[in-house]
Amino acid sequence: MKKQIVILLSIVVLSVISFTSCEPFLVNKIIVRNLAADEVQINLRAKTYIIPSGETLVLNDLKKGTFQYNSTYSIPAGVTETETEGEFEGEVVLNAGTEILFIYRSSLLDNKYKIYIYKTSSDDVNRTDPFEN
Repeated sequence: MKKQIVILLSIVVLSVISFTSCEPFLVNKIIVRNLAADEVQINLRAKTYIIPSGETLVLNDLKKGTFQYNSTYSIPAGVTETETEGEFEGEVVLNAGTEILFIYRSSLLDNKYKIYIYKTSSDDVNRTDPFEN
């Protein structure tokens, strides 16, 4: 009886070690860095996040999936014209271990505010799905 308990306990301990050793590689993360002159907002997974100018938002432990996002921005005082460049709305695809980085930048010239968004992903864009075909 004692030998069976030792064997069972050993199996449980080895199983726990095996499952937890893979965990750090499966974390999905979204980073939103606001380098624009005023605050930006990103709507993602039915929640609005407000990121003040100069701040960074980090969302950890996101589940795998495809999610829609939408961005809005505030305009500095005195601006008479605006222009955008980049994907202010779209989708993000989170596979196991994906990191997505959004960077907002802006320029202000002659009362014209231009805001840019850059989106990058750690996933290989040429990756083929082994289960597809």
